[in-house]
Amino acid sequence: MTADTSLAAYLIRVSLALALLIAFAAFVKFKFNKTRGLAASSGAEILASLSLGKDAFFVVRCGPDVIAFITGSSGILLAGKWKYDDWIKFKINNEQESK
Repeated sequence: MTADTSLAAYLIRVSLALALLIAFAAFVKFKFNKTRGLAASSGAEILASLSLGKDAFFVVRCGPDVIAFITGSSGILLAGKWKYDDWIKFKINNEQESK
């Protein structure tokens, strides 16, 4: 009988732990989620990306700024930071020059 009791106690503890883990994950998701329901985007948007073997180059819009960085096994290297308005002006000027 002790084997059945300890098995039942083990299953109850595991079920309780899983339920608590799921409840904690749901709490964290809703607590730190910047887009609640059908709200607008969080403000971060990938404008460009380029795979460089094991590394990658990203251009990301973060609110009013545009950040370019390289990620890889050695870490993250910031390549540059610009205002989004300046980024758009530069992009428009380049498109007009190429025509």
